[in-house]
Amino acid sequence: MEEKDDQVSEEWQEFQEFPSEIKEPSSIKEKLPTILLILGSLIFITGLGFFLITWYLSSSKVKDLSISINGPDKVEVLKSTIYTIKIYNKSKKTLTNTTLEINLSEGAFFEKNPSEKNNVITLGDIKPNETKIQEVNLIFFGEENRLENINVSFNYKVENKPQIFTETKSFNVSITKLPVIIQANIPSQVIVHQPFSISFKLFNNSDIPVNLQFELQPPSYFEEKIVDPPPMIENTWLFENFYKNIDKEIKIIGKLNKLPPLTAFNYRLKIIWEEIEFSLPLKIIRFSARESPVILSIESSPSNSVIDIGSFLNYKINIKNQSQITLHDVQVKANLVGLFDESSV
Repeated sequence: MEEKDDQVSEEWQEFQEFPSEIKEPSSIKEKLPTILLILGSLIFITGLGFFLITWYLSSSKVKDLSISINGPDKVEVLKSTIYTIKIYNKSKKTLTNTTLEINLSEGAFFEKNPSEKNNVITLGDIKPNETKIQEVNLIFFGEENRLENINVSFNYKVENKPQIFTETKSFNVSITKLPVIIQANIPSQVIVHQPFSISFKLFNNSDIPVNLQFELQPPSYFEEKIVDPPPMIENTWLFENFYKNIDKEIKIIGKLNKLPPLTAFNYRLKIIWEEIEFSLPLKIIRFSARESPVILSIESSPSNSVIDIGSFLNYKINIKNQSQITLHDVQVKANLVGLFDESSV
């Protein structure tokens, strides 16, 4: 009986200990306010940190900032031109980490570095009411009346702020004058089979030496007799290191062997500088041509091409006026070249 009582008492003790285990949830409820307080604090600190970071980064551009580009808006080709870029900080803030980026269009070049199209210049800090001035030497190279652009980007930071801000400015430049002048001398009217002369005179009007390539396109049935100077290749001349105030002239004597369908001389000029080249538009110079009003023929007797020394030759010169007008004071000159006895004439 005692053993059973002892066993019952042990089971009763275990039953009394079990409810203590199911009382744990009441302790979680007690800790819940503390957990919520900690979570709320974390959310508050996170929000405050985000607000502070946003406030730190939310700096606006400087409004009192002036950027200007000063220089001629019309230029001549291959003329060294100075452009002045001014940056005026009218604000009460110091601008730091300032850089000036200059980008040029196709026909604009930096004089000291023509192969580059952009240049970045470090300006340093710009204090309130301070002006920074930067001069740039440019050269323009292109066709007449072409519009070129100078594009400027000014990058800066506001003191104690990490962001980089950018202000831009553009300036348009028009090319008004070509560096090379060409004077073409071609008669307004020519006669078939009658020799005539043409010439082309070239002048370099720029401050910089260039290379020139001149290409001539004569009309059909044009026969060249004398060409000075001789072309590099057929009807194409190359003049290297063509300096200012130096002229080059091409002289040609020739004739038309037949009336061409188009009576015009065409020419094109290519200008080469620093391995950069451009061609001017094709120029067309028209003239009129007509058949000769006189047809001249010569008959010889005997007609053999080889005769004995001491033999007599008879020449018959035929002149025919095929025009509708009377020709006055007609003269015929005969030049005897070779072993002729002029006393026998």
